[in-house]
Amino acid sequence: MNGMKVPAAIVLAIALQAGAMLWYVSGIDHRVTTMYAEYQKSNQKAVIENQVRMELDVQEVIKAVVGVGQQVTINSAALEILIEETNKIIKQNKALKRELTTLKKQFNESKKKEKTKKKKNTEKKLG
Repeated sequence: MNGMKVPAAIVLAIALQAGAMLWYVSGIDHRVTTMYAEYQKSNQKAVIENQVRMELDVQEVIKAVVGVGQQVTINSAALEILIEETNKIIKQNKALKRELTTLKKQFNESKKKEKTKKKKNTEKKLG
């Protein structure tokens, strides 16, 4: 390096290229910063829209749950009425079965009495 001289034109050319590269990279950085800021704004709008949609959906779900709750209450009351009516019918059915059994016994007894009378009448006739 002793005695070597670097021409001033080469030094100037390298300095100009370094300056141009710095200016170009600065421009790219500015564009990226601007695009990122716009992305954040649009993303923030999307997030807000999403939150609004979710809030509306939650309100619809709440309305649906309230409606289902009311329907369950109505159905419960109707079910209680049905259970009461079913119990009444079961009691009536048991009473009817008892009456039917009693009637069958009476019918069988009357048949036996009739047979006995016929036998006696036949025996009287015969003799």
